[in-house]
Amino acid sequence: MAKSFYFFSLASLLPLIALGQEPTVTSKFTVTGTVRDAAGKPVRNSVVIPLSEFGIPLNRGDAKPATMESVQKAGGKDFVLFTQTDERGVFSLDLPPGKYRIAAQSWLDKREITDLLEKNGSRFRIDGFFEIEFGNEMEAAETFEIKPIGAGTITLTSQEASDMLLISTKSLAGDPALGFMALTGGFWSGLIGGTRMQKKEIVISGLPEGEIQFYSFVNDNNGGMGGVKATIVEGENSRVHLPVIAGWSNGHRTPPPELEDLVKYFKDNPAEIGKLNQYTEKLKQKYLPDGQKPRARTGWIELQKKVASHLQDEYELGNGKKVTLADAWAAQAYHRMSKK
Repeated sequence: MAKSFYFFSLASLLPLIALGQEPTVTSKFTVTGTVRDAAGKPVRNSVVIPLSEFGIPLNRGDAKPATMESVQKAGGKDFVLFTQTDERGVFSLDLPPGKYRIAAQSWLDKREITDLLEKNGSRFRIDGFFEIEFGNEMEAAETFEIKPIGAGTITLTSQEASDMLLISTKSLAGDPALGFMALTGGFWSGLIGGTRMQKKEIVISGLPEGEIQFYSFVNDNNGGMGGVKATIVEGENSRVHLPVIAGWSNGHRTPPPELEDLVKYFKDNPAEIGKLNQYTEKLKQKYLPDGQKPRARTGWIELQKKVASHLQDEYELGNGKKVTLADAWAAQAYHRMSKK
């Protein structure tokens, strides 16, 4: 699968959450720190990635939150700003004033990382993160330490290799069948790591105890998404399977138990699909000037972001039952895939 597909997918993801206005200040300050392991020893070759306060990666060129336009402007090259620690575990980043989460991760199969979207290995470790905020008048002179946030390990398998895998301490906004809209809400703010799957199995260490959300997407001319939660227990190596929801012949199309009745309802009442489509179109028109359709892709992205803000709205079915729009749209997606 061509890497350019992944750039397009990532570009589509980024604007679906509020990025805020780009800062007008051009000054940058140097943020330095050290990545250490649980024993306090420096970690060499850890990949250190600054994220905006919303969890979005920064552009390599200007250190501003990435957008669809900036990713496309990168021209098929890795756009993410990152650095690696030296033999002393030390890193340095030049950042403009703002709020950031500085996250660190390591691929244990590879030392020198040149592209975050490459298949860098099947052993992946979360090294930790810290949060920082500094203004126009305050230099980031303090030296920071990144330490492990947990000691849990999980072996994750997927039905597809080459998945782009994202890891968060926050849940999805709905069923993975919602596609990229499932990533709205708190998911990005809890992002602790990400990698591209080299094989169908990956071992992830350094995870904190508790529930961790995994989300993957495989992008081609008929994309697939997947999501699964796992409860991490320190000292245990859990296993979890992440199915890919897609209309492929081998794609996962079985809805979760909580959506089975709703999917069956749409199947038994085809008119309800038309009714939901009309409702969705009417919702979109609410955000379009003069009832026009957005012609530019930037307009489409902005529209998707606004529509996604209604995921938890109440929607009444023809039988009088009320469900969330998130569940209705997800059930519609499962019903559509089951017909392929």
